[in-house]
Amino acid sequence: PALALGGVTWGWLAAAYRSIAALERPGALESLEVPVLTLMGSDERLVDPEAAERATRRLPNGRFEMVAGGHHELLRDADDVMADALGRVTRFVDALALRQAQGERIHETLLRQEPLTLSLSKGERRHPA
Repeated sequence: PALALGGVTWGWLAAAYRSIAALERPGALESLEVPVLTLMGSDERLVDPEAAERATRRLPNGRFEMVAGGHHELLRDADDVMADALGRVTRFVDALALRQAQGERIHETLLRQEPLTLSLSKGERRHPA
């Protein structure tokens, strides 16, 4: 079947509000041990950068970085922005690997061998990367 990128649906909006409410609960983000890198484009117009940074600060192992000139989808942005974002991801993962090699316990989630899978709800469409 053909894939398409469309607008926001009422179902998507309702799910987004439920997700926001769940993440705003005290302890929801604070209990996540897995290291998280949050990248935000400096020219982001869809997500509130301050809210993303606040959420990242609540993560025990969270790191927030701003990508100069980036927009909403950093990996679909201009080549220099995409390269900057990928470089940041690489450095983040390399630093975790170094910490592990030096004997630091890194959260088990990062060490699993099985691939990450995304589950889309019925009717939801994902634009091909």
